[in-house]
Parts: sequence; C-alpha cells; structure tokens
Amino acid sequence: MPRRLGGAGSRTAPGRAARRRALAAHHAQRVADLADDARHVDPLLRPELANAGRAAITRRVDAVQRALRRAASRLDALRPPKDAAAANRQAVEGMREFAQSLDAVRAAAASGTAEQLREAKAESSRSPGATKMNRALGELRDAGYRIG
Repeated sequence: MPRRLGGAGSRTAPGRAARRRALAAHHAQRVADLADDARHVDPLLRPELANAGRAAITRRVDAVQRALRRAASRLDALRPPKDAAAANRQAVEGMREFAQSLDAVRAAAASGTAEQLREAKAESSRSPGATKMNRALGELRDAGYRIG
C-alpha cells in the first residue's frame, strides 16, 4: 500500500490531497502490475538453462528482453508521485539497460561454449543496468510500494 499523501492536518486543499492520494494509489497499482512483466527474468539466471539447446536459450533471452522493455515502457508511461519520481525513472533506465546487456547472453548462446554462456549470464546479472534496476525497485519497495 502506498504511503498516505495529504489528508487530515495537511496544508493541502482537500481536492488536491484527494488527487494526490489517487495518483499515489494508481502509481502503486501499476508498479505492482509490473511484476507480471518482469517475472520472466529469474528463470534466465537458473543453472538448468545452460543445459537447454541454443535455440531455446535464445528464445528465452528474447522473451526476457521483451518483458523488461515492456515493463520499462509501462513504468515510463506512468506519472509517479513526487516521492517516487526519481526511483521510477531509475527503474525505467535500469530495465532498459539490463535488457540491452542480455544481448551478450544471446550471442554466447548462439555461438559460444557453455562456459561463455555462464560468464555472459553472470556478467549481465551484475551489469550496471541490473544494479540500477534492483536499487530503484528497492527504493520503491522501501517507500511502501508492493513490488512482485
């Protein structure tokens, strides 16, 4: 549940406070919905994926990248409350950068060895985009937003 904005004892006019609460609630719900788009990421990093065929890995990476980009676009389209704007922006940037970093995983799956694939997966999970995304989602969670 998002933090309460405005309300009793607030200096904000009642109409503005209600709009701010509605905006915060709408943003919180949309952020929670993004868990559906991002649910594809965790299976990519599981060890059993290395045992799958190259085509299956490539398809899986493509699905993860599409999910991350779709989640970033949906999050970017929101108008977050001021207290969540910076984290919202960082989450969008992080998702897009993380999706791009997965190109190396796809390339390793297509032409590399199992060891190269493991290295590419490990590197992408530690990429600046993944770090930025995780940090921003943590900030939103700490602010009271429900994230997956």
